[in-house]
Amino acid sequence: MDLLEKPDCYLLRADVPGIKRDDLALQVEDDVLTISGARTRDIDRDAAYHHAERPRGTFSRAIRLPEGVAADGVTATCADGVLEIHIPKPEPARRRRGAVAVADRVGASAA
Repeated sequence: MDLLEKPDCYLLRADVPGIKRDDLALQVEDDVLTISGARTRDIDRDAAYHHAERPRGTFSRAIRLPEGVAADGVTATCADGVLEIHIPKPEPARRRRGAVAVADRVGASAA
């Protein structure tokens, strides 16, 4: 998995060879992106396996995102075994400025 920072977004790329798009799930909750899925393999019952190295089963990977990322702005594509997730950068916090009234004593309101 690679996480890149671009001018307008973060780009996460993950290799998911042989995994169908329908077998992938993405979720953003509390500034955590979770990628999960399942890799299945057709078993050839007419053959005797001498070596099997390709993994199968379920997987899950979680990565913390910068605070304030809007979950509804995250988009993803999957092509040629590469999952690309575009994560928009959060809006920068704006400073707020305002006058504060001073009361004569604690608990009294300023007129």
